[in-house]
Amino acid sequence: MLFKNHKFTYSNKLFGVPDALQPFMLANHLMAQDKGRKKAVFIARDDARLADMEAGLRQLMPDLNIISLPAWDCLPYDRVSPHSDITAQRIYALSLLARLNQADEAVMLTTVNGWLQKVPPPAFFEKNQMLIKVGATL
Repeated sequence: MLFKNHKFTYSNKLFGVPDALQPFMLANHLMAQDKGRKKAVFIARDDARLADMEAGLRQLMPDLNIISLPAWDCLPYDRVSPHSDITAQRIYALSLLARLNQADEAVMLTTVNGWLQKVPPPAFFEKNQMLIKVGATL
Protein backbone atom coordinates (compact mmCIF):
# COMPACT_ATOMS: atom_id res chain seq x y z
CA MET A 1 0.00 0.00 0.00
CA LEU A 2 1.31 3.39 -0.95
CA PHE A 3 -0.42 5.38 1.79
CA LYS A 4 -0.32 3.25 4.95
CA ASN A 5 -1.13 6.05 7.37
CA HIS A 6 -4.54 6.78 5.83
CA LYS A 7 -7.37 4.36 6.51
CA PHE A 8 -9.85 4.50 3.64
CA THR A 9 -13.50 3.75 4.21
CA TYR A 10 -16.13 2.96 1.61
CA SER A 11 -17.51 6.51 1.61
CA ASN A 12 -14.26 8.46 1.30
CA LYS A 13 -14.25 11.41 -1.06
CA LEU A 14 -10.89 12.48 -2.39
CA PHE A 15 -10.30 15.91 -3.90
CA GLY A 16 -7.42 18.29 -4.34
CA VAL A 17 -5.03 15.47 -5.27
CA PRO A 18 -2.35 16.47 -7.82
CA ASP A 19 -3.04 15.02 -11.27
CA ALA A 20 0.05 12.79 -11.29
CA LEU A 21 -0.99 11.09 -8.02
CA GLN A 22 -4.66 10.51 -8.84
CA PRO A 23 -4.28 7.01 -10.37
CA PHE A 24 -2.13 5.94 -7.40
CA MET A 25 -4.61 7.30 -4.85
CA LEU A 26 -7.59 5.66 -6.55
CA ALA A 27 -5.74 2.34 -6.94
CA ASN A 28 -4.69 2.48 -3.29
CA HIS A 29 -8.27 3.24 -2.25
CA LEU A 30 -9.55 0.26 -4.25
CA MET A 31 -6.88 -2.13 -2.94
CA ALA A 32 -7.88 -1.21 0.62
CA GLN A 33 -11.48 -2.31 -0.02
CA ASP A 34 -12.71 -5.79 0.84
CA LYS A 35 -13.36 -8.32 -1.91
CA GLY A 36 -16.61 -7.47 -3.72
CA ARG A 37 -16.63 -3.85 -2.52
CA LYS A 38 -14.13 -2.40 -4.98
CA LYS A 39 -16.34 0.25 -6.51
CA ALA A 40 -15.63 3.89 -7.19
CA VAL A 41 -16.62 6.82 -9.36
CA PHE A 42 -13.94 9.21 -10.58
CA ILE A 43 -15.01 12.54 -12.08
CA ALA A 44 -12.27 14.22 -14.12
CA ARG A 45 -12.16 17.87 -15.11
CA ASP A 46 -11.80 17.12 -18.83
CA ASP A 47 -11.27 14.38 -21.41
CA ALA A 48 -7.47 14.56 -21.23
CA ARG A 49 -7.44 13.91 -17.49
CA LEU A 50 -10.01 11.15 -17.97
CA ALA A 51 -7.72 9.43 -20.49
CA ASP A 52 -4.73 9.84 -18.16
CA MET A 53 -6.65 8.28 -15.26
CA GLU A 54 -7.82 5.37 -17.39
CA ALA A 55 -4.28 4.69 -18.67
CA GLY A 56 -2.86 4.91 -15.15
CA LEU A 57 -5.44 2.57 -13.65
CA ARG A 58 -4.98 0.03 -16.46
CA GLN A 59 -1.25 -0.04 -15.63
CA LEU A 60 -1.73 -0.29 -11.87
CA MET A 61 -4.75 -2.64 -11.80
CA PRO A 62 -4.97 -4.51 -15.13
CA ASP A 63 -7.73 -6.86 -13.91
CA LEU A 64 -10.05 -4.06 -12.79
CA ASN A 65 -13.29 -3.49 -14.70
CA ILE A 66 -12.96 0.14 -15.84
CA ILE A 67 -16.05 1.77 -17.32
CA SER A 68 -15.35 5.07 -19.08
CA LEU A 69 -18.31 7.37 -19.76
CA PRO A 70 -17.22 10.35 -21.90
CA ALA A 71 -19.23 13.53 -22.28
CA TRP A 72 -20.97 14.45 -25.52
CA ASP A 73 -18.78 16.41 -27.92
CA CYS A 74 -21.58 18.80 -28.92
CA LEU A 75 -24.02 21.15 -27.25
CA PRO A 76 -27.66 20.30 -26.56
CA TYR A 77 -29.93 21.20 -29.49
CA ASP A 78 -26.88 21.75 -31.68
CA ARG A 79 -27.23 21.11 -35.41
CA VAL A 80 -24.22 18.81 -35.32
CA SER A 81 -24.74 15.27 -34.03
CA PRO A 82 -22.30 13.79 -31.52
CA HIS A 83 -19.44 11.76 -32.97
CA SER A 84 -20.41 8.12 -33.50
CA ASP A 85 -17.42 6.85 -31.46
CA ILE A 86 -18.52 8.83 -28.42
CA THR A 87 -22.13 7.71 -28.84
CA ALA A 88 -21.01 4.09 -29.05
CA GLN A 89 -18.75 4.43 -26.01
CA ARG A 90 -21.53 6.03 -23.96
CA ILE A 91 -24.03 3.30 -24.89
CA TYR A 92 -21.45 0.61 -24.12
CA ALA A 93 -20.61 2.16 -20.73
CA LEU A 94 -24.26 2.60 -19.75
CA SER A 95 -25.13 -0.96 -20.78
CA LEU A 96 -22.20 -2.27 -18.70
CA LEU A 97 -23.42 -0.25 -15.72
CA ALA A 98 -26.92 -1.68 -16.15
CA ARG A 99 -25.51 -5.25 -16.09
CA LEU A 100 -23.36 -4.81 -12.97
CA ASN A 101 -24.27 -6.96 -10.00
CA GLN A 102 -23.83 -5.89 -6.39
CA ALA A 103 -20.75 -8.13 -6.07
CA ASP A 104 -19.07 -6.90 -9.27
CA GLU A 105 -15.99 -4.76 -8.85
CA ALA A 106 -15.77 -1.75 -11.15
CA VAL A 107 -14.66 1.84 -11.46
CA MET A 108 -16.63 4.36 -13.46
CA LEU A 109 -14.61 7.18 -14.97
CA THR A 110 -16.31 10.25 -16.38
CA THR A 111 -15.91 13.99 -16.74
CA VAL A 112 -17.85 16.76 -15.03
CA ASN A 113 -19.92 17.27 -18.20
CA GLY A 114 -20.42 13.53 -18.62
CA TRP A 115 -21.64 13.28 -15.01
CA LEU A 116 -24.15 16.11 -15.44
CA GLN A 117 -25.69 14.95 -18.72
CA LYS A 118 -28.99 13.11 -18.59
CA VAL A 119 -29.00 9.41 -19.38
CA PRO A 120 -31.80 6.88 -19.88
CA PRO A 121 -32.75 4.82 -16.82
CA PRO A 122 -30.89 1.52 -16.30
CA ALA A 123 -34.07 -0.42 -17.12
CA PHE A 124 -33.85 0.87 -20.71
CA PHE A 125 -30.48 -0.82 -21.18
CA GLU A 126 -31.50 -3.97 -19.30
CA LYS A 127 -34.49 -4.50 -21.60
CA ASN A 128 -32.93 -3.40 -24.90
CA GLN A 129 -29.67 -5.27 -25.11
CA MET A 130 -28.72 -8.55 -26.64
CA LEU A 131 -25.41 -10.31 -26.08
CA ILE A 132 -24.11 -12.03 -29.20
CA LYS A 133 -21.36 -14.62 -28.95
CA VAL A 134 -19.35 -16.33 -31.65
CA GLY A 135 -21.12 -19.52 -32.76
CA ALA A 136 -24.47 -18.53 -31.22
CA THR A 137 -27.66 -18.98 -33.24
CA LEU A 138 -29.51 -15.74 -33.92
